[in-house]
Amino acid sequence: MAWWRFCYAMLAAVIFALVVYLFFHQAVEAGQTKEVSQGLNIPRGPLYVFMGLSCTLSAAAAALIAFTGSLRDEDGEQAKEAL
Repeated sequence: MAWWRFCYAMLAAVIFALVVYLFFHQAVEAGQTKEVSQGLNIPRGPLYVFMGLSCTLSAAAAALIAFTGSLRDEDGEQAKEAL
């Protein structure tokens, strides 16, 4: 089942990487057109960058799980502590 976990984790990493690309691309476009929110007139570019950075962390975490495996100890039991 390790290869199955690897495939799913890599698929998640690729999807997150695609979302990262789309957010950063949208951030560039929002900066060029000076896009703002309707109600508060807040620039949307920095928000897109923040969401892109969040997805970057998620993509890195998924890739790390793909290559190192899930959080298990030597006996094969899942680790009870959260990161």
